[in-house]
Amino acid sequence: MIERYLDIFLTLSLYSNIPTDILGLLLSPTENMHLQKLFVLSTNFESISKYLEKRNLTMAEVRVLFDHIIEEHPKFDQYVSPNSKIVKFPDFENAICKIQENISLSEIEQKYVSWLLNDPFGF
Repeated sequence: MIERYLDIFLTLSLYSNIPTDILGLLLSPTENMHLQKLFVLSTNFESISKYLEKRNLTMAEVRVLFDHIIEEHPKFDQYVSPNSKIVKFPDFENAICKIQENISLSEIEQKYVSWLLNDPFGF
């Protein structure tokens, strides 16, 4: 819907004789600027959402993506940081990411994944 409005607005901006009844339906220049920024932002988040639906995505790849989101939009730190409230066991999640990236684990991280590292079934 936003994309359609922006397309219509762009087309109308090419004309100088727009009827006043149509002009009254358009957003102000400031509102148009905000809408364009929101549209770009929503498009970015849509692509992120689609990326997160990939079947073979690792936790390490998700962590990199979330870190990038935090870098671009610091307000999201409270939602997607490794230590946000939604993460129940941050040391476990950090350990999984480090294992996937072949990075050494801290003692506490080793504790949380020791049962994985010492798997007798070879998983």
